[in-house]
Amino acid sequence: MLKKMKLLMVLIVSMAVWASGNYKWNNGSFCPETPCVCWNPETADCSYRNLSSISFHLPSSIKTLILTGNKFSRVLGDMFINFISLNITRLSMDNCHVNSISPRAFEHLEHLVFLDLSYNNLTFCNLEPAMCSLKRSHLQILNISGNALWNLPPGSLIWLFRCVWLRDLKEIIMTGGTIEMPNFESFSSLKKLEILDLRQNEIFHITEYNLTNLQNLNLAENKIQGLPILHLSYLKILNLSMNQLSEIDKLRENLSLPELESLDLSHNPITRLQPLSFERFKKLRSLKVDHIRRAIVNSYTFASNSLEVLSIGNLAYFNNSIFSNCPQLRSLTVLNTDFSDENFTDFLLPLGSLNTVRISYGNIKYIPSLQNFSKLIHLDLSQNNIKTIHPSVFDNLKSIRTIVLHHNFFSKVNHISFPSFVWKNKMISLDLSSNPFDCSCQIIWFVQWLKDNEERADNFPDLYKCASPSDKHGLRLANFDASECHRPNRYLILSFTIGGCFSIICFAVIILRKLRWDIKYYIHIYKTKRPLKYKRLLDDGFLFDGFVAYNSNDRQWIMSELIEKLEKKNNFKLCLQERDILPGGIFVDDIHHNIEASRKFILVLSDNFMSDQWCRYETLIANLTVVDGKAEKVLIVLLGEISSQYMTNSMKTLMKSTVNLEWTKKESGKKLFWTRIQIEMQK
Repeated sequence: MLKKMKLLMVLIVSMAVWASGNYKWNNGSFCPETPCVCWNPETADCSYRNLSSISFHLPSSIKTLILTGNKFSRVLGDMFINFISLNITRLSMDNCHVNSISPRAFEHLEHLVFLDLSYNNLTFCNLEPAMCSLKRSHLQILNISGNALWNLPPGSLIWLFRCVWLRDLKEIIMTGGTIEMPNFESFSSLKKLEILDLRQNEIFHITEYNLTNLQNLNLAENKIQGLPILHLSYLKILNLSMNQLSEIDKLRENLSLPELESLDLSHNPITRLQPLSFERFKKLRSLKVDHIRRAIVNSYTFASNSLEVLSIGNLAYFNNSIFSNCPQLRSLTVLNTDFSDENFTDFLLPLGSLNTVRISYGNIKYIPSLQNFSKLIHLDLSQNNIKTIHPSVFDNLKSIRTIVLHHNFFSKVNHISFPSFVWKNKMISLDLSSNPFDCSCQIIWFVQWLKDNEERADNFPDLYKCASPSDKHGLRLANFDASECHRPNRYLILSFTIGGCFSIICFAVIILRKLRWDIKYYIHIYKTKRPLKYKRLLDDGFLFDGFVAYNSNDRQWIMSELIEKLEKKNNFKLCLQERDILPGGIFVDDIHHNIEASRKFILVLSDNFMSDQWCRYETLIANLTVVDGKAEKVLIVLLGEISSQYMTNSMKTLMKSTVNLEWTKKESGKKLFWTRIQIEMQK
């Protein structure tokens, strides 16, 4: 029965290894003898290898090829001919100094889905024929950012995207260029286009055309002054941030976007927001209009029955009914708006369902009661002028999880500054960093709380510092010495005594651990009182003295230490997979045959070994050997500490059942190591 179970386990593991295709190569990679790193069967990372051409071959499983940061000034027609049989779907050639591409460059990559040619020296003149050479590929994502896309002749974009092989494009990225007047008609042949990213160009005008399937349009960081006319039936996300928009009075007339869900107008010099500006967008959920000029708004400016997330800022004038027509609002951010003479909660009253509030740079001096906001989860009042908080402010906030109050004017914080549930609830994080704390004896309780709840105190200890008194200015609260606040008593003396004894014990333990190899070695010398002499055992029918299981990343130690000491100096005959197992056979059978033909089964354990699937298979064989009653056959060598994630119950059982030898760099430890391993090899 036991033999049947053993065979079944071996068969299951063998099938799993075969199915996954994760074969262990001699160099620990899936593409040996190439300049690439392949840590999984489908990706070859050949980036920053100073390549100027490709003369190597890759395994048939590779689908992603990364050539970033090489020096392919010219991409010739036969550059990828070695990969004609591969199913390459993703190709990255960004930052490669490319200035010329052959019209036949990509004809061998028929399965290409993603192509990144960003930050090269390409022009439309050599991009267009290269795109048309994609043949039967169904390219979906194209990145041509940061290229020489200036001084475009009329219709350049139309010619570039007219190729039939680009009809499946879903995403185009053209950032970091000098495009000034893109004509959306250039993309008219791309019926599946969903995402168009034109950030960081010089765009000041857009020729409108209805791209029927476009869902995400990014025009951020350009020079658009007038609101563009856009009639896009399926657009969901529009980003116009960091432009030069000053007036958006024609927002409703110019933007016909019935499916719009997210609109970003932040970082524009907008001075006026008209009533009902966003009411037309019936599906709008997220709106950003922060970092604008001193804009005037009223109760109908943000009127919307669908809006859930709103970020605004730099409001010059507003009244308390500003959000009275936003019934679905859940998250609100208000920046750079003066509340010094206002109760900021008054204009939040219509928003009883808020779960996130951030009001920063608002000159807020105190926090009024928040009892009407029982659903609040995240509260951020950073960068204000708040000095104190009345504990009752948070009484009704039973759902609160984050309180952010950094960069205010809190000088004293104690146990009554917040309700007890704020201090005790382990799920609530509190950020009081960068406040001018007064490091007097009154702050002792808060300092201790910070130390006991470091995981909940954001930015502790680095940004919690004393501002007064002057002799403690700049001192971290974590380093505040509270001893001067209390007279020594017998309990304190007892505590110090116990602490001192504990420190001595810890020091002794550290010294013993540090010198353990020297101690073990001298104990061994004392017990033996004579050097050991070794001799080879008589032939007992085994082909090898030991089969060595190891990870290829530990090969240097195997060759320079184990082989040198055991084979060359002591004439033991070891079996190494890469040296003694001939290719052409069934790998699993060869492993089993050579283990059976060896007196000892040596496992050289390390994190490299434990993370490798073939090595875990060899560990399974060792466990089965122990189960068969041959525990003396297995010898474990520990090259270093094994991470806890690899210490499974089966591994712990194996180590308890067999002889373990720990490698060390200490000279005395090495002597003891080789002495013990030679003794074990003789058994």
